[in-house]
Amino acid sequence: MTFKRNTNTMTFKYALLLVGLSLLSGCSSFHKAPAWTRKVPLPENDTYLYVCESATAGLERDARNQAISRVFQTTAMRLGVPLDSQKVFEAVQNGDDLSVISREYNIPVNKICEYTEKVGFYYKAYVLCQVASKGNNPPRFDSSFRKCQ
Repeated sequence: MTFKRNTNTMTFKYALLLVGLSLLSGCSSFHKAPAWTRKVPLPENDTYLYVCESATAGLERDARNQAISRVFQTTAMRLGVPLDSQKVFEAVQNGDDLSVISREYNIPVNKICEYTEKVGFYYKAYVLCQVASKGNNPPRFDSSFRKCQ
């Protein structure tokens, strides 16, 4: 009976240790992420906004593509532009250039930064883009933001 009690106590201690280590590893990977993943920078003029979108998937490429597709979706909703989300996702999956997709749907998007981290068995991708702030005047994207890391 004494052996069983010691075994249960040791198992409980090991479980706590494993949970603690996994929490610490998760926190340390979050702190490695660039600042723009937590706080979107301010634009240099009022014709565009910075948008940061993220996505999680089993493959790094899929997470990145989903994040880019979300940039188009959120921008289209804000500008009131009709968008076929599935077609945009397929275009991104096929490797179409963002400028081509932007022209086709009349949604100006300029990708600035990208960051991907492994979280458990998945990848989490972050994408920072410049997008139009208003639908009726074209954005004047600024190239001064260089804090991707």
